[in-house]
Amino acid sequence: ADGGAGADSGALTMADGTVINAGNGTITLSADENVTLGQLISTGSVAITSTAAGVVDGGNTGGTDIQAGAVTIDAKTGVGHAGNIDTTIATLDLDNTTSGNIDINETDALAINQLDQDGTGTVNVDAGGTITVAGPVTATTGNVELDANGGSSNIVVNDGVTTTGGAVSLLADDDVTFAADGDVASANGIVTVTADIAGGNNGGVITMANGALIDAGSGTIALTADGDITLGGLITTNAGGTAVVVTSTSGGLVDG
Repeated sequence: ADGGAGADSGALTMADGTVINAGNGTITLSADENVTLGQLISTGSVAITSTAAGVVDGGNTGGTDIQAGAVTIDAKTGVGHAGNIDTTIATLDLDNTTSGNIDINETDALAINQLDQDGTGTVNVDAGGTITVAGPVTATTGNVELDANGGSSNIVVNDGVTTTGGAVSLLADDDVTFAADGDVASANGIVTVTADIAGGNNGGVITMANGALIDAGSGTIALTADGDITLGGLITTNAGGTAVVVTSTSGGLVDG
């Protein structure tokens, strides 16, 4: 929308219930102002760009907003800021530059190839399957929450999760695993990692590879699991009595 007529002059709006089905082809949506989604369906890729505004949920008729393989989203004022974007996708590459929250609700497993929140908002990704951090997840002032809430869903952190001004929460129904490059950093927020978030003694473990670091800056660190917690490195300058709390309800503490 706008077609080169000038910045901030064109929105792309799909009414609730509107469907674009590209089969195995590519869907590309681009506008200066908001891109409001009905339903996008493709076994291929989807690319959505708003150069001066955000990506907005247009309603829930028909199912998830985006059903596709690889999805790339570039926005300026949020993605799902006023209501989460529902997805059934394989991979996500998302960049938001100025303001507004990022709120993604995935139905099953999701690989995050990159998620860059340069705006002032938060990051919230919920998934009904395993969340794999395949590339960096970064935020500036906002909190970052990754919640794999489906049955036996894990969080696999293969790359960094960082915020310079908020908290980081990694919550899994089953296990949370950190590769050597899977560092977590917050300048002054609380870092919370929970395995077996639903409870019920399901054996969820936290495993940090040798070399993996959780650095909370001046904030606190809380690790909770039903099973074993294998440690890499935990760093904080916080001198309080709860600066680092590690709790395993049924397992033990292991040196990674």
